Amino acid sequence: MFFHGMEVMDIRTGKITDKFRLVGDNDSMASDFVSSIYLTRDSTLLVGTAYHGHSLLVYDRLHRSFKRVQQIPFNSYAFDIYEDSEGYIWTGSVSQGAFLYNPKTGDHGNIRFGNKVKNKIVDEFAVYNILEDSDHTLWFATNGAV
Repeated sequence: MFFHGMEVMDIRTGKITDKFRLVGDNDSMASDFVSSIYLTRDSTLLVGTAYHGHSLLVYDRLHRSFKRVQQIPFNSYAFDIYEDSEGYIWTGSVSQGAFLYNPKTGDHGNIRFGNKVKNKIVDEFAVYNILEDSDHTLWFATNGAV
């Protein structure tokens, strides 16, 4: 992961089968900085990017291409990707909290993390990791507080 795109390896042979110098779709800028990769329960491969066209993308194995997930804002980074027990996909961003969307219903939203001053969030915290525990509580690893 990280700079220089993404490579795909066949673990049986140890050979690289695909290389993507840039990751993106035709409707947006592409990025060479892959920050996260996640395989959902239904085997959808999600790729999060940072810098130069950062967003969340779905990889189409048949066409060897990427399509941006419209419910996650462009330029939000995708440090982490997580699918919760209800099927929502979550992404952690560098300065806009965590974004969520449900691929089946289209529902989406955003949760912000940071210090509040006069009911406005300042000093926004990056979200580096997301986890759901056995009680179905979501945990967000930030650079500020839990």
